[in-house]
Amino acid sequence: MFENIFKGLKGPWGILAILVAATPTGRKYAKLAAREIVRAGIVATEKVKEVVAEIKEEGADIVAELQEERANELLTEGNGKKSRKEATSA
Repeated sequence: MFENIFKGLKGPWGILAILVAATPTGRKYAKLAAREIVRAGIVATEKVKEVVAEIKEEGADIVAELQEERANELLTEGNGKKSRKEATSA
């Protein structure tokens, strides 16, 4: 387990991470950076929720319109034409 951690700390990024973690100022800036990353994630999540809500609302509107159109079609067919039963028995 520790071998994997040490492998990740090799190279310039690993040295930078150690230096940042070792100094109080580095930890302060790392914390600020982490806060901003989390804040951006929260904002993005809220925006995605808004977009999904709008899509769901538009979809519900479309379904309601189509159901109303279909109901009107059935009423028109029922009032203007004989039903199949009446047409075949006549």
